[in-house]
This record gives sequence, C-alpha cells and structure tokens, in this order.
Amino acid sequence: MVFLVLCLAGASIGWSAIVLGPGPTFSYTYSPRLSLGLDTNALNVGVGYMRESPANFNCSYIVPASSATPASGTVTYEFRPDAGYVIDDLVLIQRVGLFTTGSITGEYSADGGPFQVFYITPAYPGTSLILTKQIRFHHLIASTLTVRYTILRTGSSRSVQFIRDCDDVPGSLTASGTILSQAQANHTRGLSIINQGSSWKYLDDGSNQGTAWRGPNFNDSAWRSGFAEFGYGDKDETTTNQFGPDPANKYVTTYFRHTFLLTNDSPFKRVMLGLLRDDGGVAYLNGREVFKSNMPLGTIVNTTFASSSVDGANEAAFYETSVNPTNMIRGTNVLAVEIHQQRLDSSDISFDLDLWGELEIDRPSLQIERFGNCALLSWNAEGFILESAQHADGPWDPVLGDPTSPYSVCGFDDAVFFRLRDQP
Repeated sequence: MVFLVLCLAGASIGWSAIVLGPGPTFSYTYSPRLSLGLDTNALNVGVGYMRESPANFNCSYIVPASSATPASGTVTYEFRPDAGYVIDDLVLIQRVGLFTTGSITGEYSADGGPFQVFYITPAYPGTSLILTKQIRFHHLIASTLTVRYTILRTGSSRSVQFIRDCDDVPGSLTASGTILSQAQANHTRGLSIINQGSSWKYLDDGSNQGTAWRGPNFNDSAWRSGFAEFGYGDKDETTTNQFGPDPANKYVTTYFRHTFLLTNDSPFKRVMLGLLRDDGGVAYLNGREVFKSNMPLGTIVNTTFASSSVDGANEAAFYETSVNPTNMIRGTNVLAVEIHQQRLDSSDISFDLDLWGELEIDRPSLQIERFGNCALLSWNAEGFILESAQHADGPWDPVLGDPTSPYSVCGFDDAVFFRLRDQP
C-alpha cells in the first residue's frame, strides 16, 4: 500500500493519511470539497478555510496573518509507501487560484534530504488567475517524498486558494505514479538527464534559423538563457518569451537548446522524453528528429503552424515518447526544440521538457569454488536470495539463514544445485 499524507502548515489536527492502493502503480485524486477543507482549520498562520453558500461548496486558501502584514503560507504533502517499498515515479497536478499579489515556490525533499526547488512562479500582479501545474519526479527511489508549496504574499488581504474548490471554479490535486520493492530498487538504476524546469538557451526574435541550429556544433553563444517553464500569456512561466511588436501577427516559432554531458559507462536500456508544448513542438537530439507533437507531417519550417490549438489542462500536460538510446552518446549531447503557434494571433505559448533513462544493469553472477567436500559460493549483487535444489529443475528452496556472499557449504555427497533469485 502507498499512503499520501497531507499536512497544511499550522493545522491543529496534524497529519491525515489517505490510502492510494497497492503497488506497483497508484492514482488518486484528492478532492478538497470532500476532505481538504476539514484539514485547514488553523487561524492566522497562513492557512485558512471558508465555506461559501450553498454550504456544500468549500474553499481552502492561504490567508495573511493580518490585513496589514501579509504572510507566507506553506502547504506540504508527504508521500510514504509501506515499509520495504520505495517511490519510483510521481506525477503531481496541482491547481491554485490566485487573487492577490505574490509568488509561489515549489520544493521537494527525498528521504529527509535538503529541499530542492522545482519551480518558482513570477510575482503575480493581484489579478484573478487560475494556475495548473504538472510536476514530474522520475526515479526517486525514495521511502519518503515531501513536496511543499510556499506562497509569498507581497500585498493585499485577498486570498490564494490552494486546490481551489468553490462553486465557480472546482479543482483538485491528482497524484499518480509507481512504487517498487526495495529489492527491485536495488537493481534499478535510473538517470534523470534533463529535469523539468532546467536552464535552456533560447531565441525568440522571429528569425528563420533553418536547420543548422538543431545540431551539436551550432554556436548559440548569442542566444539568451533562462529557466523553464518558458512562454507568454498564461502568467505561469518562469521565463517570458517575446512575440514581436504586433499582437495580431506574432512570431510562429521559438527556438530552444540544452547541452548535457553523459559520463555513465553503462548503456541505456530505455530513454523517455516528456514535452510540454503549446501549441506544437519538434524535438531534435544531436541533430536528429526524435519527437513531433501536434505538428503536421512533412518538412517543418519557421512558418509552419501547429496542427491545433491547445487549451485547458492540455496546456500543463507533458506528452511522452520513447527515444532510441543509440541517439545518446558518451560525452556532450544537445537537445534542440522548436515551439510553434497554431495561428498568428494565438494568446500564448508554453515550453518545458524532461528527459530520463534506465541504464542496463549487469545481472548478478554466482561463482562456486570447490575445496574437497566444501564449496565457497560468492555473488556480486545485494537483494538476492540464495536457493538450493537436488535437481536442476527443482524444487528450489531458500538456503536457511539467509546467507550473504561469500558463503561456504560443506558435507554434501550428492549433487547440489544453487541459484540466485530476486527477492519478492
């Protein structure tokens, strides 16, 4: 079983646990109308609760300590699988309604380690804004994951409604992912290559860059740098792109490049790419096209429009594809992405990306050396059970005492077979 434990800063009732269900996968939507409002009963500590009319419509929100002294509020979620299991992947979709000035910082901590920032929003001007964010964590291998959002209020006594669920704008928190037994995790080596919210070089001047910009030898030193999410129009971007002097005749294409270094000795078993694009996008790895999303077939140029417009939840979605591992090289690699508008007067664009892989892992080898009537067994990996049998086709039974390598056994006259088995 996996549990989602929710803590709202300052709430007097402490923790509340929600069972997500048995592994290896889980998916749960946390409804504020049913549960969240019951947990937000602290006073003047950054978290508040309001019941609107009719009585069954609830709102949960960050409030200031006083109208004269704006306050920061922190909402914290803790994910904890059962003993012996770890969280592998987690996707968290968070909805926020902002009705004040301020900004939001999202952070996470795995197994009690230092908190790492996964996004910081710009300072909002105090106008009404509904923000939907999808956060993706890959290959955590964590027995505890803590995710927290801090709202820094810079003025006004109005609220920030976190996981807003009012009569006018219903919302929810959705968590989904996978868990592994610790034994399985001992034999899983995942590598986050490009994280969501990473730094990219970008060009947003409306120029035609042709095809040379896609390759690893292109000189992008004149391009500007910034952190994802990129875009304009949604007010949730970390780096704001330019669209040109005419809002009715905006640039069709915006370019992005990211250089990364691979030093791992093991080959990749699988490589996955997740692309957030509004409206359409094409990704190139070391000059080779690896993903085309919401774009027409055929040759793509700087004036090619995306196939369709993107709105609603699709604006925050990451679209996934597998990438041929042979496209990755040991040393310097370049991922280049172009984002395309669906029409010249489109209101917004968005871009973010993550890239991760699974490394090939050598299977453990079992070695046996015989000395007279004794044998010395040794193996090169943890998390396996040593089993023995009188015949090669079994039945197989665990060797008593749960031995570790090296292990000696003596006093057998007939043939004995040994093998290693993954722990369940």
